[in-house]
Amino acid sequence: MSGSGDLHRMGDQASAYVLKIIATRLLKTTADLQRALDIIHASFEGPEYIRETENRTPAAVLNLLNQVDAATSDPAIKARVVTERNFVYNASVSKSLLSHEEIPASPRRQGHR
Repeated sequence: MSGSGDLHRMGDQASAYVLKIIATRLLKTTADLQRALDIIHASFEGPEYIRETENRTPAAVLNLLNQVDAATSDPAIKARVVTERNFVYNASVSKSLLSHEEIPASPRRQGHR
């Protein structure tokens, strides 16, 4: 992943990066889990910029959110999972209304996570 601009174009593919993080380092702290959720959020933050059709549907991300939810007892993380699940679902629904040809080039995102 070369930068935040790339992240905003990934959509469902972002879950693969989070799963790599989980495989190499257990996400033990609340801060680690929050960062993983930040990645998921950013990947659907600009749904109109997701270029790959298969990444517009958040199947892997929703599965990952279920795994995070099951792996924690922290009420703040559980609440954030619900928030992100709704955010990703709504972003993917709005994205499905656009055809591939209508997707603009990704803008330079400065100051984003």
